[in-house]
Amino acid sequence: MRLQFGHFGEATSREDFKFWRLEIFFDDLDNPLRVMSPEYGAIIRRFHQLRVPIKEIYVRALCADFRQRLTQSRAAQPAPAPLRSAGCLRGFWVMLLDNLLALLQGWTPVFHQQRSCARAISLALGLLCGLGRRTVTRAICFNNRQHQDWSADYKLFSRSRWDPRALFGPVIRRAIAQYCPKYIVVGLDDTGIKRSGKKVKTAQWLRDPLSPPFHINLIWAQRFLQASLLVPLYRFDRESSPRGLPIRFEEVTPVRKPGKKATKEQEAAYRQAKKTHNLSTAFVALLHELRQCFDCHGFQHKLLIAVGDGSFCNKTTFRQALARIVLITRARKDLRLCMPHRGQGPRYYGKDIFTPEKVYQDPSIGWKEVKIFHGATYRKVRYKEVSQVLWQGGAGRRLLRLFALAPTPYRKTKTGRRYYRQKAYLLCDDNNLAAKVLLQAYFDRWQIEINHRDEKAILGVGNAQVWADLSVPPVPALMVATYSPFATP
Repeated sequence: MRLQFGHFGEATSREDFKFWRLEIFFDDLDNPLRVMSPEYGAIIRRFHQLRVPIKEIYVRALCADFRQRLTQSRAAQPAPAPLRSAGCLRGFWVMLLDNLLALLQGWTPVFHQQRSCARAISLALGLLCGLGRRTVTRAICFNNRQHQDWSADYKLFSRSRWDPRALFGPVIRRAIAQYCPKYIVVGLDDTGIKRSGKKVKTAQWLRDPLSPPFHINLIWAQRFLQASLLVPLYRFDRESSPRGLPIRFEEVTPVRKPGKKATKEQEAAYRQAKKTHNLSTAFVALLHELRQCFDCHGFQHKLLIAVGDGSFCNKTTFRQALARIVLITRARKDLRLCMPHRGQGPRYYGKDIFTPEKVYQDPSIGWKEVKIFHGATYRKVRYKEVSQVLWQGGAGRRLLRLFALAPTPYRKTKTGRRYYRQKAYLLCDDNNLAAKVLLQAYFDRWQIEINHRDEKAILGVGNAQVWADLSVPPVPALMVATYSPFATP
């Protein structure tokens, strides 16, 4: 359907304006349709003479009989059907707002009172749709309550007791049951939310990930740990890209370093706190919590595959006993690895030490190929695999699995020069799963980076100016939980 609207900015009376509510049903666009109101024909022709630009909106229909459905009454329309992948939407009626409100109604068990849930949903819609910076004040103004008392809206975060993790329950139940038949793949990564004021106690100077390699910059920000459910949409139509659905967004505050006048006891306490309260321990705790959450929702039989970047490839994460959880992370090229000792005696670690880079350069280890969905199509990826590997300084006596991925070629233009991406090294604590499953999970992890971009650049996570200790973590979690249904296919 093609809709063409004229610009009536110079109309002289209110009768020249008319507000439209348009419900669009989608399927395919074999026969484009141009819709224009006849009563505005004279106005449009008059403004055409004034060379006023015409704005065009292109939409795609979801069902072939949308003309008949548009004439039906609201009461006769069927209930919204469950959402499906992009290739399976034929014949289904989809209303964005109706489905969003249906998902947000799943927040009712999170709050003790119904009015608190209604207030949270209204603030979530205000934070999502309001203009300007995404602050609580703008959300109140969006709901047309700027001339009323604001205290109840701020007390929802500072006094009301509710668990931000429970806000992601509706998305978890729906997405896993519909799109994850065998494995649950979760990508985890940390991100910094910039702050401008000094009144937020958990804000600190953090390393800027966008700083150049030759000079490290600092930013005043809060650190959050996010977990996104990676939905493999390409399994349904072989063309849709995977999707990352945020299911956790928790603050991980670094331990503050004592001042120069600190005593030896304070310095010793600081060193001990760094070992027990850091990003890696929060990563392990979040994995255990996610496994329990999935079990509570009835997914005990599905294996959890956790994918992380190089910051989670350390002793803290690989020496933990993770039940029904497979961990795969990116590894450094200079890790000191070895094989188990094959000879006699009590020795456990082999004498021959090798690194992932040596495995990549070793001609005796043959290359393997596997088709991975990446970049909107299936592509061949070359890799080397070494099983039953020991990392004495990291995982201890746990047997690991090493992957060395060859650089992926690409061109900026069809006839341009061929470039190569950097090679990658992966370390996994499972030796039984198929290599294709693990490598595909690693390639799908890029969707969490897209989540970070959307949350910061579009949604404005971190713009809310709340200073109370209890209000600082729930507001970003509420905004991310509102964004998660929009990422749901």
